[in-house]
Amino acid sequence: MTKTIKFPTKNFFKEGGKDSTIPFMTKHSVEDLLKNHLIKPNEVVLKNRDIKICFNYPFKQPFIFTFSSPNGDGFTRGQLAEIIINQYYQMYREEDETIQEKPVLSLEERKQVSFLINRNETDGKYGIWGHDMDDLSLNSMSIDKDGIWHLSIDS
Repeated sequence: MTKTIKFPTKNFFKEGGKDSTIPFMTKHSVEDLLKNHLIKPNEVVLKNRDIKICFNYPFKQPFIFTFSSPNGDGFTRGQLAEIIINQYYQMYREEDETIQEKPVLSLEERKQVSFLINRNETDGKYGIWGHDMDDLSLNSMSIDKDGIWHLSIDS
């Protein structure tokens, strides 16, 4: 059986009368999301000391990172959300720092090229395509047979 950890929120965006998932932010801080919006942030959801998480969207290929429990005795839902969000921030920052020839087009430039305003693919370390950081939302994560956690990210 596959274990899944969900990241539900309250009082954030209402879709069909229901609360939505955590959006990655430009408008809100990680602290605000965890303190005021994430449901059951202090619930221990993993007892592992170390975990591997695969980040594959929206990147040219999957990237796996290992994370250690902040206090050595597992992870709360809030700790996982913070780790994931911070890793995304780092990946987007490193992408911008390593772009060679395909820079990120501004929103205005995107509108001139296409009716879509998605992020163009860049040629930095991660090959980010399709979405800016604030377009993404964290839904859940599930573990595979090899013990690697895979994120469910919407845009």
